[in-house]
Amino acid sequence: DGKGFIPVGSLNDETQFTGTFDGNGHTISGLTINRPDESGMALFGNVNGGTYRDVTITGSIEGYQNVGSLIGYSGSGNLTISDITSSVSIRSHRGYTGGLVAESPVPTTITDSHYTGNIIVTDDDENDANNIGGLVGTAGEIDISESSVASNITVSSDAGGIYHVGGLVGYANATLTLADSF
Repeated sequence: DGKGFIPVGSLNDETQFTGTFDGNGHTISGLTINRPDESGMALFGNVNGGTYRDVTITGSIEGYQNVGSLIGYSGSGNLTISDITSSVSIRSHRGYTGGLVAESPVPTTITDSHYTGNIIVTDDDENDANNIGGLVGTAGEIDISESSVASNITVSSDAGGIYHVGGLVGYANATLTLADSF
């Protein structure tokens, strides 16, 4: 059907991945998701916190909103991410978009993780293009260390506004702690 990979966990039917993902140093190459009308597009579309570590991801992902290479949405629990490298090209049509994580209002820790893909957000309806970041689009309490972004982020909006766009984090609505990250 040309839509590619179906994310693990779904915002549409509210199923969540719960647990730990350890990539054991492997690479997921050519991850392809082409679902421009669906939200929660990432390797893991909807998660209950958890630990995600030690994997490299390449490919391309397109979704409506809540688009990231690793996690689309984490709405409960604590989220821990370490040793993740992604060069996935990301395209979103609304916002809430991040290189690794699109949206995580729960306590989140990111360590030794890197994003080098490109992000394009094209809002072609009457909404705002907002909460877009190189690592995380929007977050609650977040702690980032020894992580980096080397990416182009391009945002356009036909009718709405453009706001909360950042190199590492687009928007944090609680404490943001950064150490040795750029």
